[in-house]
Amino acid sequence: QINMSKLDFFSLSEEVKVIDEIPYFNMAQSGMARSSYDWAFGINNTILASVLLGGGQTYHVGGVKSPVIRMVVDRMEHIKTFKPVKYWQFHGQAKHKQSGDDFNYIVKVKQDNKEILATQVDIEKWEAELATLDKENEDDKPKIGEIYGSLGKLRWKLNELVKEFESSERDIYSMKMRKKIEKAITAGMTCKVTKFEQKNNLTQNPPLAYSLTDLQADAGNSHNYTPAKTLAVAQKLYEGQWQSYPRTDNRYYASGEMANIKKIVPNLLGLSSFANVNIPTPYKVKTGVFNSAKVTAHTGLAPTVKAMTDKSLSGENKVIFDMVATRYLIQFMEKFEYYKVEMDADIDAEVYLTTFQNIQTKKGWRELYNPKNMYGFTFTEKQTLPNMKSGDEIEILTIEKDNLATKPKPMFNMFSLLKAMENISRIYPELSGLEGGIGTSATRASIIDALFKAKYLINKGKIVVASEKAITLTNLLPDAMTNPKLRAEMEAKLKDIVAGTLTKAEYEKDFKKMVESQAKELYAVGAKKKIKVIDKATLPPSEAQLKYAMTVSKELKMEIPTGALELKDNMTKWLKSTEKKMPLILSEKQVAFLTDYCMDNEEIVEVLKANEERKMTKEQKFKASKILGETMRSSKYQKARAQKAAATKKRNREAKMKMMGIETPTVVLKPATKRKKKPVKKPTKKKAES
Repeated sequence: QINMSKLDFFSLSEEVKVIDEIPYFNMAQSGMARSSYDWAFGINNTILASVLLGGGQTYHVGGVKSPVIRMVVDRMEHIKTFKPVKYWQFHGQAKHKQSGDDFNYIVKVKQDNKEILATQVDIEKWEAELATLDKENEDDKPKIGEIYGSLGKLRWKLNELVKEFESSERDIYSMKMRKKIEKAITAGMTCKVTKFEQKNNLTQNPPLAYSLTDLQADAGNSHNYTPAKTLAVAQKLYEGQWQSYPRTDNRYYASGEMANIKKIVPNLLGLSSFANVNIPTPYKVKTGVFNSAKVTAHTGLAPTVKAMTDKSLSGENKVIFDMVATRYLIQFMEKFEYYKVEMDADIDAEVYLTTFQNIQTKKGWRELYNPKNMYGFTFTEKQTLPNMKSGDEIEILTIEKDNLATKPKPMFNMFSLLKAMENISRIYPELSGLEGGIGTSATRASIIDALFKAKYLINKGKIVVASEKAITLTNLLPDAMTNPKLRAEMEAKLKDIVAGTLTKAEYEKDFKKMVESQAKELYAVGAKKKIKVIDKATLPPSEAQLKYAMTVSKELKMEIPTGALELKDNMTKWLKSTEKKMPLILSEKQVAFLTDYCMDNEEIVEVLKANEERKMTKEQKFKASKILGETMRSSKYQKARAQKAAATKKRNREAKMKMMGIETPTVVLKPATKRKKKPVKKPTKKKAES
């Protein structure tokens, strides 16, 4: 067993020498357990929901599809029932009296939320411990990774707590507080600086390697690619040995892949896309992206060692490859460095002015990769906020008031829905701890596509909405069956199988009990809602079936049974029984095309004659299809088609001009005159000899 994340010869040759510590057997057990769960959940619940609750239509119930529909329905309900709360935000311009420089400020109300303060203290403790560790020391790297993980969670928690506090304390900006602020802060008044801090030597690491979901989201936002298109291109690049296996939810590389750095980096720097990138030798990794402990089945997306030039890839292939290559290269570039200045000035015990700036000192990896507002972080290249100290005087120049209102969470688009599937705790905070999400990187895009095709989800511009059918199904099904928590818990157990703490048999035993319980719940819902049980499909035949049935009926000179026109199942049975009697024939379009363009071919003349007599053989039909295809690709046909289109355009233009009462202008062409050729000078004897 070898890791086949990269298919180029060098990578495979190296993998043969390595004994992987990846638990392939447990992964296979986990995959089979997932498949068993999806079959048991989907087949049983789809049949029961359709029969007991469908009222004659099919309801698709899936382990991942149903929670995804639920997420969209919940978001629509949240927006529908959301009641905006009005509030006011004050801001303006002030002058630092000592320097005479102006700056912008905002007004804030002090808060003393204990949980927020405690979280801030925890963050400071972790940051202090991080400062004591050597980031270049291999022994310290596991601890550093752990601290970064804790800091990430704490910062996210702090952000959510602040949002929650501001939402719950909006009454602070009530009419009473508004009048107080308007009275307390007036143009021309002065106040004193209570805090001015400058934090130096701050750094920011680049984002890690792309997972498939990250790549799909970025390609969608930057280039308007659908998730399915991004995956198709990434798969093509993998099969062409240009980059690693695309269906990955990991953002780290295996430590052993560091052996490829000396080949990959110079290969990429030789391309025009990265001609201005400066990475000094020896190539040194600046992040913790090479970490086998973080790798499960597949590594993050990466280029291979296969040699390439600017002509190797083009179009969408080059776009996706360059995105992946960029994420790879920034791991070797210097960190983004900046410092932060922040000022507070108290107006009274409750209200204060504040402002801050992040100022770049070294651009580092942002020279190559600098998306707007990444991490919600903004910075300037030059400090415009004057340096101050406590006690300095501030003069208020202007005070402005914005009338605002709280907003609901935005509707999903294709890419935010993908990200939500990857980490559902962002959508449902109560599911914290189940960050693994639902579905896999390999299936999420196809699941969303399937929901669009089945008309459960609808694209309205750039947003995704649920159809009436989806809303009805979600409201009918038991809450636990559509709750993303159920699927997230089952996904977490699959990881336990990989880790060896749970067996496949134990997993299957648990979900079989669950599916039996869900069946009883569906019976109970049907009885409670008094839905008529229909155990036979009552769907009408599709348009394609009706069109084909008309052709068969006309050809065989027989009527279509009434039952077949009413029910899809009956139509399918009738077509199966009658199409065996159908002779081999060409379509009307095929006959018209062959008549117009291929009558100089004797074989086609025979085929058309056999088609008319309904005595055509399989060989003749195959021959006709082959000639038809060759003719359509020929330059003669393309030219004739262009002339026909031009003639049609001309007729339409003349008809339009006639309707408008405009005479068609007569164009008189002058006879072409031959240009006199300039005499060619004979080369001199010297030039001829040279």
